[in-house]
Amino acid sequence: MSFSERLINSISIPIMNTFLPKREFKSFRPPYSFIEMASMEPLSTFIFTNSNSYIDYPRPTLEKNVQIGGISVQIEKLRNMKVDEEWDRILNMRSKTVLISFGSFMLSKDMPLEYKKALARAMATFPEVTFIWKYESDDSTTFSKGIENIHFSKWIPQTALLGVLMLKFPNFLFPFPGDSRLSAFFTHGGLGSVNEVSYLGKPTILCPIFADQMRNAKMLARHNGSIEISKYELADSEKIEEVFRIILFDTSYRLASETLALQLANQPVKPKELLVRHAEFAAQFGRLPSLDPYSRQISFIEYFLIDLAFVGLISLLLSSLVLFLITKRTFSFIRFIFSSAVKLKID
Repeated sequence: MSFSERLINSISIPIMNTFLPKREFKSFRPPYSFIEMASMEPLSTFIFTNSNSYIDYPRPTLEKNVQIGGISVQIEKLRNMKVDEEWDRILNMRSKTVLISFGSFMLSKDMPLEYKKALARAMATFPEVTFIWKYESDDSTTFSKGIENIHFSKWIPQTALLGVLMLKFPNFLFPFPGDSRLSAFFTHGGLGSVNEVSYLGKPTILCPIFADQMRNAKMLARHNGSIEISKYELADSEKIEEVFRIILFDTSYRLASETLALQLANQPVKPKELLVRHAEFAAQFGRLPSLDPYSRQISFIEYFLIDLAFVGLISLLLSSLVLFLITKRTFSFIRFIFSSAVKLKID
């Protein structure tokens, strides 16, 4: 991580913690509008977070932080999920298929026209690949006229389409059948999509737009099954083509994403089990003060060891000053002895 990236991280965290919660908590309505989340969080027996230790960055945490990321990915449901005849026909049109969706908040139709044209030009260079693009308007002909391998749809069954790539592992390891018609996923890096592609072993192109998506993209890309592309590079059709070519034809990305999915399928304790067991435990025993870290009781200065650093710095300065004075006196004494000896010799 570069200096500028660390600087941005250091600045953005306090800014988000200061302004974002205030807007979020405005959604509370009576009789819950008086809730102060900042003061209630530490009183919770457990805090469930939408992260997964096998996907997320390793970091120090507390026992009361229970990571249940991926709980919404219903593997058993996906096991029997089928796409309808129309989508089945689209998936069978060509040897490879790429799904493109930027979520339900950032709509593709609102994308700058130069970005749409660049994406369409890049897709046109792969006539053997079908591109399914979630596009919320009927004006697609303004930038994709004459390109036959792009299928536009205002709505897509994203989970079902992602689910058609079920890894070909033995059932006791990864309990669902294999169908590799959907080759890759191009998405904005929302946490829901990141969890889905991680569990389903999908090679992914991540183009983060805002908020946590930047972190999510880097988090998943470090597993070597995904590629991150900047939103500012979407006007560069050659860059997009390069990324498409890598994700479609470099098998290392598929193998890495399948390995991550296999790890998640066989993680020692599943997210649902973590949620149920910890919720039952909390209902039985209530608050657990023994899990509260002592750091909550100390000041900012003590927590970051500023007082120790200050004392250490003062001690170092005093020691340096004393050493300097001793050295100075020693050299002065030596000069005095030497000059006295020379004077006696002359006399």
